[in-house]
Amino acid sequence: MLVRLLLTLGAVLLLLWPQRADAQETTGVLYVTATIQRAAVHIDSEPVGEVPVTRYLPPGTYSVRVTADGMDPFVRRVEVKPNLTTSVTAELYAGGGTAEFVSTPSGASVTIDGKEVGKTPIRVASIAEGDHSYSLSLTGFETIEGTLTQRKGGNPLTKHVLESSRGRFAVTSKPAGAEVWLDGASVGKTPLQLSDVPPGQHTVLLISPGYAAVVRHIDTSDGSKGEVTATLSDAGTTLKVNTGFDDAIVRIDGATVSQGGDAELLLSRGEYLLTITSAEGGGEVSQTLEVPLTGTLLYKVDWKGGPALVELAPLVQRWTFWAALGGSAAAAGVVSAGVALALQPEPLPDGDVVVTLP
Repeated sequence: MLVRLLLTLGAVLLLLWPQRADAQETTGVLYVTATIQRAAVHIDSEPVGEVPVTRYLPPGTYSVRVTADGMDPFVRRVEVKPNLTTSVTAELYAGGGTAEFVSTPSGASVTIDGKEVGKTPIRVASIAEGDHSYSLSLTGFETIEGTLTQRKGGNPLTKHVLESSRGRFAVTSKPAGAEVWLDGASVGKTPLQLSDVPPGQHTVLLISPGYAAVVRHIDTSDGSKGEVTATLSDAGTTLKVNTGFDDAIVRIDGATVSQGGDAELLLSRGEYLLTITSAEGGGEVSQTLEVPLTGTLLYKVDWKGGPALVELAPLVQRWTFWAALGGSAAAAGVVSAGVALALQPEPLPDGDVVVTLP
């Protein structure tokens, strides 16, 4: 019985022994000391204590950083090999203080107090004592903002893992509360944060009662964050549309601005896609509008001829208005030729009577 037990135990040990040897081969020792006591040690930008430091690590290449106040940082890349001890002695020399920035991924632009100083990883010298604002930005990732405190002779290390901006959208307006339409769909009110928005070309429309609508075209094809900031104005161009049917739906850049009959909307300057749909009219009509800074745009839908969108001249540009105005002005003697020339009426249709203004 005892013999059988010993044989079984021996077989188990033989099975386990190679695994233990393999496990030992997958670790090495990193030993770090310095020429100054109590110097702080970072391995791959993570704090691990003060010298001397001993760490068992998987084989590979590591960044070793050793710092002490009043000394320039010591930074080296070292290789840890299996079953071996790698020793590092940091020789520290007097310095005036630095600030280091590390990011994952690297290559982020670093600004300190609004001034760009380089890309991560970076060590910045000659930073004044006190609090400083900083930011890290990289295309396709969320911008990081923060504050660091620089002590006399200090060497602060700032490390950030950047979050992807892919699919994110941020929309703000002044005043807040504007309805946000993204690619023709209402998605909420400002201020608004969205996620999982597919990369590509996007149209954002902001609508708020009493203010001119605002449209923005955003390209996030590179994976960047879509950001829209708009200041709404109560001045703009008035758009009026005579749809001709009570079931008509009027859309601006895919956003529904009117359901049932005619539409009136205040627009800021820009380019818009106007679309009118009517089941009673039997179709849909679309047209791109170039909207000026101020004024009035009048349109009606001709459902019988296509359908088609027909632009109407404002009242001051119609020949009938000028004919009536001319007759009354002749009697009253109050209309000047300068006003008539400045307002530039449309050419008269054939067969109309020309009224000469005094």
